[in-house]
Amino acid sequence: GCDRGATPYPIWGNDAGTIYEHERGFARGSVQAYARSGPVEIGNGDNTYMVRRVVPDEQTQGMVDLTFYTRLPGPLGTEYTHGPYTINSPTSVRLTGRQVEVKIEENGTNTDFRVGQLRMDAAIAGER
Repeated sequence: GCDRGATPYPIWGNDAGTIYEHERGFARGSVQAYARSGPVEIGNGDNTYMVRRVVPDEQTQGMVDLTFYTRLPGPLGTEYTHGPYTINSPTSVRLTGRQVEVKIEENGTNTDFRVGQLRMDAAIAGER
């Protein structure tokens, strides 16, 4: 994907080669929209952290699901899946990792949803 600039809307593509104008209507058919972050670390991955809850800032709560992917001890470790969780305000979660990725996915096809900033209650945790 790429942010808006030359076009009025961000442009996104999928693995099948379909190109979409993001934030303009919604996809039709059996395509289920999602976005997945890259790995997030505290510092250089030297610390393990625990996420306890997520607080959304959108009015479309309940229209998207969150799935978290964590890795211990680091980038080459086993990936663990947590969720999916349906977003409420706040949403209780419990996961620990040196790296955390977030996947936001519509919980139905062809729903009109938006996701603003997600705030996470995270703290540095011990090794256990």
